[in-house]
Order: sequence, then structure tokens, then C-alpha cells
Amino acid sequence: MFPLGGIVYTPNSNHVLNIFEPRYRQMYNDILMNGSKRFVVTMSHPESPGKFAEIGVVFHLEDLKEVSEMTADRVKYICDHKVTGRVKVHRILNPEAWKTRDTYLKVEGTLLNDNEMDESLQGKAMDIYSQVASVAGMDTDEERALKKVFTKLVNLQHELQEDVRFTKASAASLKIKPGTNNNSLWETVRLWQAYSDNRLQARQNELQQEFQAKLLKYLTDEKKMKENEIPR
Repeated sequence: MFPLGGIVYTPNSNHVLNIFEPRYRQMYNDILMNGSKRFVVTMSHPESPGKFAEIGVVFHLEDLKEVSEMTADRVKYICDHKVTGRVKVHRILNPEAWKTRDTYLKVEGTLLNDNEMDESLQGKAMDIYSQVASVAGMDTDEERALKKVFTKLVNLQHELQEDVRFTKASAASLKIKPGTNNNSLWETVRLWQAYSDNRLQARQNELQQEFQAKLLKYLTDEKKMKENEIPR
């Protein structure tokens, strides 16, 4: 297992990692030697060291480049991965390794199949409409309701002329199906991720501009500096 920050990793997404710690160099050597080319990635608790999210994802190694000579051994590998599924972690086999850092964590877990019906629905008969809609590729009542709510949100964003907003085309092509393919709800998750990132970046830019304006005013008013004396 490779705990990685607070990023949400979605199925079928690609991620590049720079590997430099000895324990993870060993992990990559091991997954190459045993032929699995995969490992579990999960989030670590931000305030409780040694605690991790119960649900993680599987990183499958797609490409590996040895770069130790080019980086004076600061970085050993640059690796490209694809998220191939999710996993439920049952227990950590060597929890002491989190403190000693002499090797990587090893876990016992179960692979989850996102293409199967949710456990909460198992044993319950789907209504006739849902069965027909599923076969015909049509939307169920719940899916249509979700699209309706999302469309309302998008229209409000455009009416308010928000700087960062969803396009109206995104409302028409909202992905809400089960599974992990390109028509699944995970595509909508990625859409929201991009939207959140853009909103955060826009707010950071606003704060930066406010700070620069206040700093410029302070230097010219309080320090009596001329604008051509202030570093760009």
C-alpha cells in the first residue's frame, strides 16, 4: 500500500509518480519481480498518523522510467499508472512499518466490482421500467431527476454569471450510469473535481491580486516609494 495525500483517485484515471524513498523503490522492484505491477493507494488521515481510509484504489503500473542517473539518484523512477478499480482494506499486515519506514506497508483487502449492483440493492427486484430502461440504454426515473437538478444548477450559474461555472453542454451530457466506463457516474465525479479545482484557482488568483494591491499601497503610501522603485 502507498498512502497518498488527500487526492480523490477515480477509476480509469492516469497518474504519474516520482519515486525516491527507499521503501517505495523496493516496492516497485517487488511488483516488477512478482509480475503484479499493481498496489493499493489510499488516503492517510490528516490528523491521526497511522490511520488510513478503508476504501482505496488499485494503481496499475503502465510505464516506468529509470532516471537515477539524470537526477543524481534523488529520483529513482518516474512511473505512469492507471486506476483499474477500488479495494476495501481489511487490515494492515505490518503496521509498525509506518513508523520505522524501513519498508512499505502491506495490506489485506478485497477488490470491489463497480460493475455489479450495489449491495443495498441486491436481493431487491428492480421495477419493470428500470429493467427495460437498462436494456434500452434509457435513463431511469432517478437518473432523470438527477439530470434535472444539475440542469437547474447550471442555469442558475449562468444567470448569476459566475466566473467559474459548468457549461450548458455538460448538463445535457451528464454521466450517471453504474459501472466504471466512460458513461458512468465516475465521469461526473471527475467533472466536479475539475470544477472544484478551477474555483479554487480562481479564488487564489483573487486573493493574490488583493494582496498585491494592498502591498503596493503600503509601499507607496507608508514607505514613500515610487512605483518604478518597486520590484515587479
